[in-house]
Amino acid sequence: MAVTAVHCLALQGLLLGYAYVGFVCYLVMVSLGEMASYLPHKKGFAGYATRFVDPALGFALGYNYLMKYVCTISLCRIEFDQHPLLACGYT
Repeated sequence: MAVTAVHCLALQGLLLGYAYVGFVCYLVMVSLGEMASYLPHKKGFAGYATRFVDPALGFALGYNYLMKYVCTISLCRIEFDQHPLLACGYT
């Protein structure tokens, strides 16, 4: 009986946390849409951080995006090189 109660509470907490984070993401996207419609420019999310907060934050966001793409591309390349069918000559 006690295990079932803990299991139900854990599931409720998980769903509540998921809903909260989803709502926060929705608010961020709505705010970004408002900024994009009010002051559009080509620099994206890092450009808005540079303009409205600080140039250092914009630089840090841009650098984080760069590192995200470098890591993703390199991991995809490693996975592609180590695929067993490619080692056998199949393309």
